[in-house]
Amino acid sequence: MSSHNKDLVFLILQYLNEEGLKQSAHMLERESGYYFDMTFFEEMVLDGNWEEAERYLSSFTKVEDNRLADHLQVTADVMCFFGNFQ
Repeated sequence: MSSHNKDLVFLILQYLNEEGLKQSAHMLERESGYYFDMTFFEEMVLDGNWEEAERYLSSFTKVEDNRLADHLQVTADVMCFFGNFQ
């Protein structure tokens, strides 16, 4: 994605968040792969939305990309597993 396109995506994300269109903003984040919203990710984890957290995370990185991605993926899988059995 070109620098101009990234700037445009960022402006659109800013607008969507300011207008309270959070789901639309998060969908654009996932689809563009440009902006990772750590607060949103943390909220999903703390609320026990493991599958959504894993889906959000996987749209930005693949397990084989690096060691941290591998660790995060395993952690999300474990939390998802235990979250479904509590």
